[in-house]
Amino acid sequence: MVDGTPISIPTPEPIPSRFWEYEDSNLYETSPLQLPPSLPVQPLSQTPPVPPLQQSSRSTTPPVSSPPPPRSSPEPIFHQVRPTRYRIRSRLVEIVTDEDPFYQGSSEDEGEEPAPVQNTSIALKSQRTDQSYDKFQCPLMTIVDMTGVHKLRVRFCRCHSLTTNPLHKQLQLMGLFPASRKKTRTAFTFGLLEHFDISNLEGKVSAYTYYNCLIRLTSNVFPKTVPNRYRELMRASRQWRDLMLRRRAGHPFVIPDAEISPGGLALFCPTCPQPGVNLPENWKDDPKQWKYMPTLLADGNFKQDHLAMKNGFDDVALNDGLAYMVSRKRFDAYITEAPIVKALSSTCHEHRAVSQQNHTQAHLDVTGIGAIACGRHGCFYPNSIVNFRKGEGQRYMDYAFVNAINYIAGLSMVMMIYDIMCQYFLNFKRRVSSVSNYLSLPPNIEIKKAIGLFHVHGHVKQCFARYAPTFIRGAGMLVGEIIETLWNPLNHTASSARAMSWHHRQEYIDTHVGDSNWKKLINMVPTLFKNWELAVKQVHASTAYFEALCETVGPENTRRWTELEEKLQVERENDISVMDNFDISDEKELGKAATAGLWIRKEIDPMNRILPGSAKWISSGIQISEEQMELAMDIRKSGSRPSPDRQSAIHDKRVKLQKRIDEFHRSSNIYLPPANDDSIIPIDPREDSDWELDDEGELVVPGSYPEDVELDPGIVDLPNSSLPAEKQTLLLPSAFGRGECAGRLKDIAKVELAIRTGQANDTLHALRLAIGQKSFVFRNKVRKGHTNPNSGYHDRLRSYAEVQTIGGTIDYLAKVYMSAHKAMISLNASDETMSKYQVLHKSDVGANTAIVDFNAAGQRNATLSWIWQRHHSATEDPVWIQELYRVNWLRAKCRKDRWDEELELIKSELHWTKLYYQRKSSQWNGYAHATDDAIAAHRHYALRQANTWSLLESQANNALEIVSPSSLNIL
Repeated sequence: MVDGTPISIPTPEPIPSRFWEYEDSNLYETSPLQLPPSLPVQPLSQTPPVPPLQQSSRSTTPPVSSPPPPRSSPEPIFHQVRPTRYRIRSRLVEIVTDEDPFYQGSSEDEGEEPAPVQNTSIALKSQRTDQSYDKFQCPLMTIVDMTGVHKLRVRFCRCHSLTTNPLHKQLQLMGLFPASRKKTRTAFTFGLLEHFDISNLEGKVSAYTYYNCLIRLTSNVFPKTVPNRYRELMRASRQWRDLMLRRRAGHPFVIPDAEISPGGLALFCPTCPQPGVNLPENWKDDPKQWKYMPTLLADGNFKQDHLAMKNGFDDVALNDGLAYMVSRKRFDAYITEAPIVKALSSTCHEHRAVSQQNHTQAHLDVTGIGAIACGRHGCFYPNSIVNFRKGEGQRYMDYAFVNAINYIAGLSMVMMIYDIMCQYFLNFKRRVSSVSNYLSLPPNIEIKKAIGLFHVHGHVKQCFARYAPTFIRGAGMLVGEIIETLWNPLNHTASSARAMSWHHRQEYIDTHVGDSNWKKLINMVPTLFKNWELAVKQVHASTAYFEALCETVGPENTRRWTELEEKLQVERENDISVMDNFDISDEKELGKAATAGLWIRKEIDPMNRILPGSAKWISSGIQISEEQMELAMDIRKSGSRPSPDRQSAIHDKRVKLQKRIDEFHRSSNIYLPPANDDSIIPIDPREDSDWELDDEGELVVPGSYPEDVELDPGIVDLPNSSLPAEKQTLLLPSAFGRGECAGRLKDIAKVELAIRTGQANDTLHALRLAIGQKSFVFRNKVRKGHTNPNSGYHDRLRSYAEVQTIGGTIDYLAKVYMSAHKAMISLNASDETMSKYQVLHKSDVGANTAIVDFNAAGQRNATLSWIWQRHHSATEDPVWIQELYRVNWLRAKCRKDRWDEELELIKSELHWTKLYYQRKSSQWNGYAHATDDAIAAHRHYALRQANTWSLLESQANNALEIVSPSSLNIL
């Protein structure tokens, strides 16, 4: 009552009777199918009737007593007065307000902390009231619900002794989760715990933030008067998550504690092949055994670190090693015994996962985590997430990999994908055999090694053909980077998990990883169906392209290269270097990256008089100059009046580029002597080369802008305006001119000249590939499209668009080469060097029939540009062209084969997913009918789970009817 005005409270929905009528008060046996959002109540009449069970021979109707007067606390109230009385009825208990005549106060009123409560006590009293038993009469409890924090009076049932009917179980029967089992004074409604769990999973809402929201809901004006139950919420929610994890795994039904295997409480991918789980009984008879190759994708995450605990002696583990993170005790014993691998000299580029694998931080006991996920579907493997005590050490990932492989034991082939696989796998089996007490691989298992398509481009050139999934049989169209998308939502939990206790953090990560797997599981069929639609289109496109290429190269080359490809795939497992045949085998000079690496090693020698870091600094400047040219071309293509979105995108790129330029110029003071600005050669952005583009992306002569076009100030500088980022001169040695490079900058100029030469080599190599591809597309698609009556208008448009895209790449590469050429002149390159690197004209990069069909009529006297003769002594030598065709043919065949595999895999994966759902449905039906005297709550929950899996199975069946009706009876 507020100011004498009664508050109208709507009558809530009644609770299903099955929620209360349980045979035991164990939480698992009392977990409702629909958890109540708050305490359910029913209005009472003015004079509450006496319950029938109270009319016994040894008890009479209790006298009606007036309620105790409200406390005159000086603190403001945080719970509104409820003048209307309410009651919860059940077979055991009922809840009434303190206006009920059975409430007679409590001996525990004295000494309670001042509570800002007015006339809000609720009594839980037995239908068999015993007035002589007053030890536990009406204790004051804090009930935390989604509606706020409530101080309530509670009367417990006293029909039986506390041994058979303890207080915490009585609270669970009423849908309340006690904060402790002894001297319970706080309880949380089931609805609140479920709501907090979902809020934390979806919104990453921390317990601290969530409880503060409850405080404001309770009293937005006087929040300090609300009891602080944040610590209790943390403890109760942790226990709740563990109980829900065990219940969803079926643990309360048939699995004793001692029989839970590592990862036994985790939910895994329904689609990855798993013998005994989702594969048919005769799967070993399938001749296409490559389909049964799971992909294990590994990666490290250094956002999930953990602060070292000062006092960890009271840390309690609820499910150590039973879900996704490995057991701490066993893992610590393994780390103690596993040898520490020293960072050896890398045969690839310098990767942080290799060079910093033993890096530590003093205030952290965990520097990050390493995890294994299935590379095709993005589900984390159970018992395969490890803590990094130092850097991303190989022994940590060994433990994760082996656990994941053993989790799916029974398969003869797996694919391991890791960012540094070229270095990691060198001694993998030796490391595993050295700790055989903890790690062991299945016998005769075949391991295919791969690197994701994003990371493989950061490796040396040879790693692409050796480790890219594109060239691995059975991989399908696998990218191998899906785990990167899984880190982003998990990283939002890092700030909360960092300061948790060790085991609380472990269970917290398990919960979020499990939720990620659950989302993947329920969306698996729509995802597979979408991938199938894409695969159908790409199979047709890749097949048509490959057949056209076979027609071009002729049947003899097709037969010879087919045999070569078969041989290479067989020899790959024993000697991965044979995969170098999938790349151009010409002996070209060192590229930019290799040259920079060579000079970085030379800097150690004091005789070179080169300041350490110079090569890396120059490489970064050259990279920035390439980004400047790329941005300038994008701006030019945007036209004189770009759209607002395009202008915003250009602005963002300029800001990022300007930051890099500023950082580069600040570091120039270290490597360059103070310079007079007059000595710098300014580069006119419209006169830096003869490679300019009009609004359509075509090459034009400088200064030939149409008079009626109003130039964008971002492209042509206005008077007194500063140059935009893409037109600023970088303070590289080449910017100071030939005189300075021959004098005071002589030593560092040598470094830039070497790296610029490597840049020219890389660019010419890329130009040859791009021009060859453009010539082939123009000959086999554009020309044939005009003569082919079956080719439609849209097909020809796509062909022209493909030619234009390749043309844009060629124009950009041409500008990069000419930039390197001009820099080499400023750096005083020798005449012999400049004779090898000639001026590039537009005729040199045009599509030429002689490139793609050197045996065609009329090509006897045709000559190729100097860029095609760069590594050959004879002008008309077709060897390099044959090499180009061979590589293009091999890659086209791999692309076709991978798409064929992808289509076949998706059909099989849909069938495996259906079998997984079917098995789960049967499993839960078995739980529901395991015994005749099954507890009602068990049966209801199990039947509900069985129905859920049955619906998912029906969804998979519907997709299979569309994708492959014949696959309904597939192996």
